[in-house]
Amino acid sequence: MREARGDHTRHARWATRAIRRWANAHGYDLPERGRIPIEIIEAWKRKDSG
Repeated sequence: MREARGDHTRHARWATRAIRRWANAHGYDLPERGRIPIEIIEAWKRKDSG
């Protein structure tokens, strides 16, 4: 069964907020709006695997 589009959007917003919060807490200079650089997303994904 496919995810409803609203659920995906809600999850994407939650993940974006979590990544921004994590990045700012770890010294990355990231504005509140705009695209998140892939390097930061990859670092966020690695945070639990390392």
